[in-house]
Amino acid sequence: MVDYVSTTLPDGAEIDRRLAYVKFLEQVNSQPIGIEWETGSNSPTLKLIDINSNEIIPSASFFDNHVILGHIRRCAVDRTTHEISYGSNARGDGLALDGSMGDIFGEFPTAMCKYQVDGTKRRFWVAPFNSDYPGFSIHPCAPQRSATGTPRSKIYIAAYEMSLRDDNGTLKGASVAGKQPWTGGEIYSLAFTSGSTAFTAGEVLTGATSGAYATVVDYHLTGGSWVGGDAAGVVYLKQKSATAFVSENINGATAGNDCATIGGAASAISLTLDQAEAYANANGGGFGVCNPWSYAYMQLLIYIDTQTLDSQTALGKGIVDLALGTGYVGKITGADSIDSLLGTNGTGTGSGTNGQTPIAWRGIENIYGNVWEFIAGLNMFLSDGTYRVLKRDGTGTPAATLAEGSYETGAGTVPTTDGYISGIQSDEMGALAFIQSQAAGSSSSYLCDTFYYPRYNPSIVRSGGAWSSGRTAGVGCLYANSDPSDSARTFGARLEFLP
Repeated sequence: MVDYVSTTLPDGAEIDRRLAYVKFLEQVNSQPIGIEWETGSNSPTLKLIDINSNEIIPSASFFDNHVILGHIRRCAVDRTTHEISYGSNARGDGLALDGSMGDIFGEFPTAMCKYQVDGTKRRFWVAPFNSDYPGFSIHPCAPQRSATGTPRSKIYIAAYEMSLRDDNGTLKGASVAGKQPWTGGEIYSLAFTSGSTAFTAGEVLTGATSGAYATVVDYHLTGGSWVGGDAAGVVYLKQKSATAFVSENINGATAGNDCATIGGAASAISLTLDQAEAYANANGGGFGVCNPWSYAYMQLLIYIDTQTLDSQTALGKGIVDLALGTGYVGKITGADSIDSLLGTNGTGTGSGTNGQTPIAWRGIENIYGNVWEFIAGLNMFLSDGTYRVLKRDGTGTPAATLAEGSYETGAGTVPTTDGYISGIQSDEMGALAFIQSQAAGSSSSYLCDTFYYPRYNPSIVRSGGAWSSGRTAGVGCLYANSDPSDSARTFGARLEFLP
């Protein structure tokens, strides 16, 4: 890059010319922008369009300067005050990603939106928050978790899958790098006494008699002290060995031999959708598990950003080609040096093999792949194929089973067989939520992602795919074959914060 030094100040006419150019650029990057999907074709390719449905051919930097997509950025949310800190760019340079500055989220400007059916064409647009373009209304993601239905100009979606944090005995969901995602039955609790040396997150504890071992996630004290050698409390563990702990002393890789005494086997902690929501709520007002409108908003913006319904081809396969195995066999958050490999806009992949390494889009890691993510506020029914979505006005309460008064019922029905998605609902609510209507596609046609039909009344819905999902995973993949009380080693969650 060449450096230029001005030796003269511009005159008034030149200043006016430059200001006009800046105003032009601002106008170009703040006008409504959308996608057109030709449903009469099985191609996943989308056309980028302006407000008049004319095709736009974007420059390489267009979206990084866009008033909505270009302002999605990573930030840290303080765990006590909920104040927000930013890095020097959208990637989050300068932020501590380990939790010491707070949980890491992506800040999303919300948008006005418009949906249109024109024969076989479906069109979706977004425009800046509080703009007044005819036919546009606020996207349903903006007012969620608000008793009064007040829309927000920004929402916050966790940069990482939810992990466990012990806050003085209260379990809370977290969003930080370097942690095993919290999935059902794969985090364990173990009571200890006679503790003499504090545990360190990440160290391995081994039973002195049994030889059982596991890795420390977090802990809290219920009595005594380390200094006094009588510390008592609960330690949370991951990657527990097949051998069970017994009543014995335990040795810490960092804490040393006989660092504490335990009374028996560790207990697996289940994670249902309602439990995940409660652990997320414990962070304070506005926190919860991602609701269907937050996911749908991300999905729409990804389609606009990439101009394709095939997310795995556009962004990378994600962590989807690992063996199913036993126990937790996915990867930790921030795996494969992904955070240091992202572009300044927060998009990129880890250093591993495509299909075995994480992907990130604008700072949000593993939007699909690695673990299935619970959606708080979407029910589907085996009996008649109907579905219920959290109310668009934001006054509904997210839950595994939506209560009367918290939902809207869809106009159509979902497919009754598993398959690759080939169509979505045609009405505005169903279309904006990207609810499936047909499942007769393939991994390279239509939406390129799969739908798993409901098996219960109601069924909960999970998003994205897990570490062994292969080409069935993707940003549009929905898995509706679970009971509201289900907990499994591949089921996790993602936090949202709607202040």
